[in-house]
Amino acid sequence: MKVLTHEGVLLTVPFTSAKLHQFERIDGEGGADVGVVAEMSDAAVRALVNTTGDNDQAFATPRQIMNNLRFIAGRLIEIPLGTEVKAQNDGGRFKLLIPDDARPKKESVNQGDRVAINEKVKHTAWMNTHGTVETIEDDKATVKLDDGDRTRVMRLTGKQESATATLPVYLLDKLDDEK
Repeated sequence: MKVLTHEGVLLTVPFTSAKLHQFERIDGEGGADVGVVAEMSDAAVRALVNTTGDNDQAFATPRQIMNNLRFIAGRLIEIPLGTEVKAQNDGGRFKLLIPDDARPKKESVNQGDRVAINEKVKHTAWMNTHGTVETIEDDKATVKLDDGDRTRVMRLTGKQESATATLPVYLLDKLDDEK
């Protein structure tokens, strides 16, 4: 599991509003302004979380801590180890501030490309739906959906879907079908 650390200590999302732009150290020894992306085994993370939960001065339950660590891990999937990440909390929403140069570069999508709808789509039934780009106008693309994926989306949403969908380009990831 990818995690954030500070001086070798596991970091989590802050549980108090007093630390709006800091991470919480899992050892309870304050916070950290910056976390470093590291890899830890799931078993090691669970052991640390359970040890923290046994502490009389624990700031959260082990379940709450694991949920927050999964939130962090989900955002770090493609981020290289050693990258420094900061925290931001605006209006009750917590975000990880990841440097642009650490983010994977996305290939541009062109007419005729095979694409998949990525994780930014609002309805998860559409996630990983494949198709072929028919046209692109400004920041929208018309995609002819693969029949099997279209059927899956209709079954999950209970709605009749057209064979083509007009989607924002940022929702599309170019596929390399040669692999």
